[in-house]
Amino acid sequence: MNYTDDYLSYITLEKGLAQATIEAYKHSLNLFTEFLEQHNGGTNIIDVSIDDVSAFLVALANQGKSEPTRRRTLSAIRGLYKYLTL
Repeated sequence: MNYTDDYLSYITLEKGLAQATIEAYKHSLNLFTEFLEQHNGGTNIIDVSIDDVSAFLVALANQGKSEPTRRRTLSAIRGLYKYLTL
C-alpha cells in the first residue's frame, strides 16, 4: 500500500489545496521516503520515529534548504501522519 499516494489523493480531493502545494508536498514526501531508504534501510512509513523525522530535517538544513522549505516539509510529513490516523 502506498500511503503517500493515498494522502496526496486525499488532499487533492478533500482539502482543495492548490496544485503547486500538492506538488511541493509530493516532492517533500518523496525526499523523506528516499531519506528513510538510504539511512534506515527502507523503514516502512508506519514505523518511522520522531528521531527519523528530526534526522531528516537536520539533513535538509545541512544541505542548505531554507527555513520555509523545511517548514513546508514538516507540514507535509505531519499531514501524512494525521491522515494515517483518520
